[in-house]
Amino acid sequence: MRRNIEGRTRRLKITGKQELENGVARSQRSYLEALFERQVHEHGMPEPIREFYFKGWRFDFAWPTLKIAVEIDGGTYIGGAHVRGKGYERDCKKNNAAQCEGWVVLRADRNMVGTYEFACVVKRVLIRRISCLKPIGTK
Repeated sequence: MRRNIEGRTRRLKITGKQELENGVARSQRSYLEALFERQVHEHGMPEPIREFYFKGWRFDFAWPTLKIAVEIDGGTYIGGAHVRGKGYERDCKKNNAAQCEGWVVLRADRNMVGTYEFACVVKRVLIRRISCLKPIGTK
């Protein structure tokens, strides 16, 4: 709430690129990303790179040497950019380009981030990719 010149209070709207990113308020995005980072740490996963740039797009989190990315889609239940036409199309193009380059892109909405199930999925993919890098016959 903010007071205007007449002293009345008015509700602030989130508008513009400064306060809204991909259809999600920055505070929500920061919370979801912090939650995922905590999950990574708690489950003993290697530290990802935040906001990794890939061919003109950005992954929320990435392990580039393993070609694994995590995309956190906030706003899926409030009509955010990831579920609207142009945003969904942009995400499809990014995912397709990444898959053509051998990337695994894992996606989670706000209800999935922070769950044991999603942490296990990410960790399982990391373990499989890491084991593929080791020479055969080594432990």
